[in-house]
Amino acid sequence: MTMLLCRAAGAESCWSRLKAELFENGVFRSLEDAHTELFEYIECYYNRKRRHSSLGNISPEQFEQNYYLNLNQNSHT
Repeated sequence: MTMLLCRAAGAESCWSRLKAELFENGVFRSLEDAHTELFEYIECYYNRKRRHSSLGNISPEQFEQNYYLNLNQNSHT
């Protein structure tokens, strides 16, 4: 039961942020517009640029760049 509540809380938090950041004008013009906006938000911002506390408050893009930079530097030493 506790795991289910944690998942529900996580989903509610995600939905809350999505509504606050994406639904600025209230409604979408069409279902296709909604699909496009949701995809762009999730794939172009949330998954790539948003800072994540689990990554030391840096974005996944920055985390990946740091990883490959460190990997490349360590391979040359």
